[in-house]
Amino acid sequence: MTWTNKLENSTQSLSEKISKDYSVTYVDSLAFYIPTSVICFYNIPSKYRVPFFCASSLVWDIFMSFATHNSLKKT
Repeated sequence: MTWTNKLENSTQSLSEKISKDYSVTYVDSLAFYIPTSVICFYNIPSKYRVPFFCASSLVWDIFMSFATHNSLKKT
């Protein structure tokens, strides 16, 4: 969120963006990475763990791009 806000010269201040979206993003991060880690360490052979985490990080980065450019505030 910080880099995107800085690079886009956003009119919305960073503190406003973080206060609005941080808690939702943090909870979603836990909901994504905890099951991903469990699946990885219990089901994926060790030689495929790095590619699995890279692919899952790509999915998370796509979500973060969406989150940065749209409001995530749950109503």
